Amino acid sequence: MSIDPESTLEQRIARLEELALAQAQGFVLSHHLQQMEQLAAAAPDAERTELAEKMRFTERQWERAKTLSQQLTQELFQSVERRKSAGTKPNVVDLQTRRDPTLSTEHAPRQARRNNTHNPLLRIDGGDES
Repeated sequence: MSIDPESTLEQRIARLEELALAQAQGFVLSHHLQQMEQLAAAAPDAERTELAEKMRFTERQWERAKTLSQQLTQELFQSVERRKSAGTKPNVVDLQTRRDPTLSTEHAPRQARRNNTHNPLLRIDGGDES
């Protein structure tokens, strides 16, 4: 019996992290390219040559990040499809929350009492205590 190389949850999480990193790099490089294009439009001729060189380098990096992102996405979808067709149940992590009794506002802030006589801002009648 062969084992799917992405069979462990940790391995699939690592691939998802790689995908997220590749997508983030692609976004940053794309933004960087836009900035360099704006600089090139306003730069004198001497600086344009250097900027054009940097832009070509950044463009190649962006293409690599985009290709890696597409490849990882395809691999992950194929892995899911293989697991579905093999009847394998997805790895599910049961996230259980444990309530810490020492924290009074763990899930939501406490609501103010309706008629707090000590804080005139919270009093229903809005009046003074005097």
